[in-house]
Amino acid sequence: MKRNLLKLSILVLLIVLTLTGCRAAQQKAATDNYAPAPQASYQGESLEKVNTGGFSYIVMADSTTHDVAERKMIMTARIELAANDLEGLDESVISLVQGYGGHIQRSFFNNKEGNQYWEFTLRIPSHSFETGIKEISALGKVQSSTASGQDVTEEHMDLTARLRVLQKEEERLLELLTKAVTIDDFLQVESHLSRVRVDIEQTTGRIKYLDNRIDFSTIELLVRPVQGMVEPDLKGFAGLAQQMKAAFRRGINGVVALIAGILVTTASLVPLTVILIPVALVLFLIVKRRRINRKPPQPPISM
Repeated sequence: MKRNLLKLSILVLLIVLTLTGCRAAQQKAATDNYAPAPQASYQGESLEKVNTGGFSYIVMADSTTHDVAERKMIMTARIELAANDLEGLDESVISLVQGYGGHIQRSFFNNKEGNQYWEFTLRIPSHSFETGIKEISALGKVQSSTASGQDVTEEHMDLTARLRVLQKEEERLLELLTKAVTIDDFLQVESHLSRVRVDIEQTTGRIKYLDNRIDFSTIELLVRPVQGMVEPDLKGFAGLAQQMKAAFRRGINGVVALIAGILVTTASLVPLTVILIPVALVLFLIVKRRRINRKPPQPPISM
């Protein structure tokens, strides 16, 4: 009896082990044969999920890799010149810049004695940047000159891609706005749409700013008069004409300076004179009246 019970237990155990092994083999076969379903592919586009309140939708943004045909550079330069004469310099600079199709963004002339100079901020097309620097440098003697370039290609591409995403997001929101059923849904979509439009305006403004800086280079120009110019010391008849001319010029300058000094002094005394004349007149009348009052009476004439 015990032997039969032992045989039965062994038989049940073998059956259980056999069933367990078959199930494991089936699971392994199912795992080996499994292959993930291919995901949808969009050539040149990426998917971005946007949640707006109770709405959820996908924005497809173009992410195709663009070949950079031309680097986008912001070119700037600063030039300091020394010129023999500052008179008419602004007209020369204006004519030069306009000849390239550019414009003067800022100009300033300091006319303080001993510290005269011109300052310009010039904008010229970038394709004329190097030629423009050479012609501007020819207006005087170059004291210093620096030029630099800022590569904004990556930023410009990022902003352009962001703008496309925002514009497509705006289109989806406008579609959802027409499908909104409840007031709450309408307000949620409209609120998100307003934020998207603000982002579009900011991104568009930044792109326009970069385009302007890329298309038109900036040149800062500072021009001062040549310092320490000394007339040649010519002696004898060889330099007689030059000496007479210089002496005559110094004499004219001296006379002009004298007349100018007299006029300036007179002008400065006018306000004082206007105040002193009435005061002097009042004092004169007071003194005259006192003298009349103090005059002794004349003795009577005897007959």
